[in-house]
Amino acid sequence: MGAGMIPYGHHTIEDDDVQAVTEALRSGQIVQGPVVKGFESDLAGYCKIDHVVAVSSGTAALHAALVAYGIRDGQNVIVPAITFAATAGAVLAVKANPIFVDVDQEKLHIDPARIAQILRRGSAKVSAVIAVDYGGQPCDYEALRQVLDHAPGGRKVVLIADAAHSFGARIAGRPACRAADLACFSFHPVKTITTGEGGAIVTDFPEIARRARAFRDHGRDQGVAYTAGLNYRMSELHAALGRSQLRKAGRFLVRRWEIAEKYSYCFRDVPGVSTPPSHYNNDSAWHLFVVRVEAKKRNAFRAALADRGVGTQVHYRPVYDHPVYSQWRTDCPVADREAARVVSLPIYPGMTDKEVEHVIDSVRAVAKVVLT
Repeated sequence: MGAGMIPYGHHTIEDDDVQAVTEALRSGQIVQGPVVKGFESDLAGYCKIDHVVAVSSGTAALHAALVAYGIRDGQNVIVPAITFAATAGAVLAVKANPIFVDVDQEKLHIDPARIAQILRRGSAKVSAVIAVDYGGQPCDYEALRQVLDHAPGGRKVVLIADAAHSFGARIAGRPACRAADLACFSFHPVKTITTGEGGAIVTDFPEIARRARAFRDHGRDQGVAYTAGLNYRMSELHAALGRSQLRKAGRFLVRRWEIAEKYSYCFRDVPGVSTPPSHYNNDSAWHLFVVRVEAKKRNAFRAALADRGVGTQVHYRPVYDHPVYSQWRTDCPVADREAARVVSLPIYPGMTDKEVEHVIDSVRAVAKVVLT
């Protein structure tokens, strides 16, 4: 990205973050120490949940979650057609089969009605559903629960939240991560808070947490390997940064809300630009601010914004468009249509008011030339 470019997302690292990592580095124990346990305890309090397992990435969290629930060779896991490739990659990692399901047109969340159709057909026995909180807005977990609780034959279908986008989001005033059987966070630099690289599993089920904790440490429980596992441990350095960042999560979220509110107001009458649903509110983590434009004009729109120093991104192409997942391609007309229209605009806590205004002015100017 060129000099002076405003990126679509960026981390916010402050002096206290640097100090926290420095202290951990000088502590004499930089792996498997008290800071990771402290971060897990802090997260449990923030999420109002019983068990937290910190891991090395959001992808590791998804992989460990599937292992903890016993998802394995040949089983089927429903995944939304629009998500980051890691969601489906974790399914392949346990040698299960991804079943891609279309999304709703408004929020680009996995469509409960489509899931219900698959379960009613019964031709593909489903063991788990991974719901992705696209853009930071929580999925309709109540509708998903209704569908899964009435699965034919009383079959238990695990509901996992890929909450990589939605750390800090809420549903009716409660942490959104509590709505599924288990939620997986990512602490990549563009997320609500960052550990550099890192992730976490949060759940109220102690046995699932125990299995996930063992899997992240070579399958060991109290030093004895009872099953195969991997090294998915989080270091003390990453956890120290996470603890420092977590203390500022509220401030970071408020800034995202402010930017999203301003964008929504200023783009409401821009020809050719469709903004997120108007009823989004402070329950969203606003990881992304996604507008939609005419598909055949998207490349020109993004190029013109780049010329003005505004970086954008596309979240995402349908997962089955990646060659490694093409054999599971299925009919998802909404995902195919909307994925060709989406454009993510810059939104992150460190954006200055001047940068926000520049994005607004640029979108308005470019839309007049490119989209009309």
